[in-house]
Amino acid sequence: VRVRFQFDPAVDLVLADKVQIQQVLLNLLRNAVEAMEGSQKRELVISTALGDGDMIVLSVSDTGSGIAPEMATQLFQPFVTNKRHGMGVGLSISKTLVDSHGGRLWAESKEGGGTVFHLTLTRAFGEDLHLWVDICLCSSTTHGHCALLDERGRIDLGSTLDALSQQAVDAAGAGADGV
Repeated sequence: VRVRFQFDPAVDLVLADKVQIQQVLLNLLRNAVEAMEGSQKRELVISTALGDGDMIVLSVSDTGSGIAPEMATQLFQPFVTNKRHGMGVGLSISKTLVDSHGGRLWAESKEGGGTVFHLTLTRAFGEDLHLWVDICLCSSTTHGHCALLDERGRIDLGSTLDALSQQAVDAAGAGADGV
């Protein structure tokens, strides 16, 4: 699988629970890799862009078989799957997690084949980040997992996405089930 990144340099900070959003991304990446198993062209593109208002858009695009029309309307419902060994909960959980962040998760078929999943998250600005980290570190419900931070206290989407995409490719290549 060829993995490409297309990051908008203006998109580097988001407000997010690190563990939850990593779970969403890992699920989308694994699903994309698995969808390309029978494809001659196996390309995974992960991109970020500024969205409407204070939102960023993160997209995961594959060159797999695409979404069957009969699955499109049920894609995010629990226990709906087209995988032989899938449970049908990954996308449902992912949508719930993104919704809980005030974002949105949706899928589109790509012209020429494949699928692109988009998710939105709230963009963080310097003053937001300090407040968010302080709240998270004081909250027993988040266990301190609130932001994908680099050593300067900034959310590092690039490094996080790079590491997660490699995990997804490795896991799918080893025959591991999706999240």
